[in-house]
Amino acid sequence: MTSSPAFRTMTVDEVEPLLGDPETVIVDVREPHELEATGKIPGAVAIPLGQIPEALAAGSPLRESVLDGDKTVVFYCAAGARSARAAGAAAEAGIGRIVNMQGGFNAWAQAALPVED
Repeated sequence: MTSSPAFRTMTVDEVEPLLGDPETVIVDVREPHELEATGKIPGAVAIPLGQIPEALAAGSPLRESVLDGDKTVVFYCAAGARSARAAGAAAEAGIGRIVNMQGGFNAWAQAALPVED
């Protein structure tokens, strides 16, 4: 028997209405060169996947200011694999409501949704 992940998966169409919602944090786990090349979802916080364990550590300033609390945390990457790993790590770290955005930034851009530099 397999267990279901401790996070939800949402499509870009489900995530888009959450832009600007004070109860939602959107986290881009791509590398800086990827963000420079394509931009990011407006308001997203950039935390590269390699820095996620440090960001999730107890007492981490990023955890305390961005990831902890009662907010929904939406992770995305280019296509969805790295953000699924970040979402899993967040679940293991005890972060509350976690979402992995299906299709990642590629799906977001293909849907012609807003992007910022």
